Amino acid sequence: MTLYTEFLPVKSRGTAIILLGAFWTLGAVFEVLLATLIMPTLGWKWLLALSTMPLLAFAASCCVCMWLPESARFDVLRGREDKALNTLKNIAAANGSSVPKGRLVAKRQVSPTATRAIGIGTSSEMARVRALITPFVAQVLLKSSVYLTLSVYFICCLLGAAASWVLPMETMGRSLH
Repeated sequence: MTLYTEFLPVKSRGTAIILLGAFWTLGAVFEVLLATLIMPTLGWKWLLALSTMPLLAFAASCCVCMWLPESARFDVLRGREDKALNTLKNIAAANGSSVPKGRLVAKRQVSPTATRAIGIGTSSEMARVRALITPFVAQVLLKSSVYLTLSVYFICCLLGAAASWVLPMETMGRSLH
């Protein structure tokens, strides 16, 4: 996910990350539908096998085609400036722009890469925890009380809003360089 954000233009970064989260949610819904169809007839082993197919296809395409480049920043920090420049040229060509002139330097950032990686990784993992907890909330708590179920979701929304509110600075529209 961190590498993904490095390759996105500032203007569309937020939208792309939100869409990525939405597709995780759609994937969870698809998994529930798949489980509903597969589990009663074929069992959990077939469900597991069919659930891993998209991951296997992605991993194979990464290994065979080598379409996912290394981070340009990583290459600069490792002394491979020519490889980093080639990566940036490919990205610029894909976005219909040009690479800015100048020397490749790993500059100080609004949020350092390590901090950004921890933040994005943590939010991504929290989304997965949410996907694990949702069946419990939806099936078990819903039998007890609709209000209790909605309260759990509402409290989660409030916690997310509070976490956003205490962020140290607004970075909207700022470049990650």
